[in-house]
Amino acid sequence: MADPLALTFQEVWNSYIPDLYKFVVPIAHKDEHGKECLGSGVFVNLSGRHFIATAAHVIKDDPRILNDHFYLQNGCLDSDKPTRMLQKRAHPVLDIGFLEIADQPRAEMTQGQLHLEIPLPGSTMFVIGHPVCRIERDAKRREFIVNRSAFGTNAIDLQNDYWKLAYPVEGVCVENGAWKYGEKFPETPHGFSGGGCFGISKTERAGLEVIEYKLLGIQYSWDDVGRWVKVVPIEHWLDGALKALQSPSQQRNMAFTVSSPTAQP
Repeated sequence: MADPLALTFQEVWNSYIPDLYKFVVPIAHKDEHGKECLGSGVFVNLSGRHFIATAAHVIKDDPRILNDHFYLQNGCLDSDKPTRMLQKRAHPVLDIGFLEIADQPRAEMTQGQLHLEIPLPGSTMFVIGHPVCRIERDAKRREFIVNRSAFGTNAIDLQNDYWKLAYPVEGVCVENGAWKYGEKFPETPHGFSGGGCFGISKTERAGLEVIEYKLLGIQYSWDDVGRWVKVVPIEHWLDGALKALQSPSQQRNMAFTVSSPTAQP
């Protein structure tokens, strides 16, 4: 993938991040204590079948895909038109998995957009998810608005099984049409888990400007003291998903089949 550093933050935010938002979906689920949580996932199309790539812990207990219209009932988030899930699978060691769904979503990444190589040193990557701190509540109307958000980051450590990326202390946002600098990031990015780590490149071919979006990995954990997040490279997800294509989608709740399970990072 071409080095995307030539793109300015403003250019990325104004022109490309909003386009990437359509590939990312919120997923409600329960944690190990039965508490209602929010995570994220990325729509991916493989051989005409529809998947959501996400973190394994996001789909472990009672995952619910939140479409455009959803509600809160008895402390749980759910959609008024639930998405039919055909199967879910998780890697036996790494915190990555998928849901296969019946219907085609509004937008999907393709297999050709899955970047299977380690990023170039210094490349800027963008993590997109649904941070809990940005949920808007309207008590009068009993409405919730779950907002997507993104942050740009660079690699601290790139291993085969995981990448450690910097988690910003401050960022920028748009307020009343103007750029606002020094915006504090939340200490714990709840809601980003399962979200996509994307790369954006701009190159020129035959005199034409070409913009490419690539899904690099899936974010799954963070450290609020060290200010980093971890990502599983998408190649590990693709390996399991392609093997799942060889079996009927009616087989639910199975583990990925992998050639050589690796140590948990």
